[in-house]
Amino acid sequence: MRVLRWIIDRCRGSVYAYESPLGWMPSSKDIDITGMEGYSIDQLDQALALDFEGWKREALLQDELFIKLHGSLPAELMFQRELLIARL
Repeated sequence: MRVLRWIIDRCRGSVYAYESPLGWMPSSKDIDITGMEGYSIDQLDQALALDFEGWKREALLQDELFIKLHGSLPAELMFQRELLIARL
């Protein structure tokens, strides 16, 4: 629900987002963690951190699957995957 709140607030223009290679991401200060005992803003920062090299490795590991499914996948899916790898 907290992320949905951020999405709604983002649509209304009342919170910030930054663009990452994976899309628009929330700032940790814009996610309400009130009432989450034992959970700190530092832990949220760690949860929101992106491992770009890890994402790139995972995307490249899909090569065999994408080659196998090439005939039945929409061209747009192949294109978006290539764009993601290029952004990473």
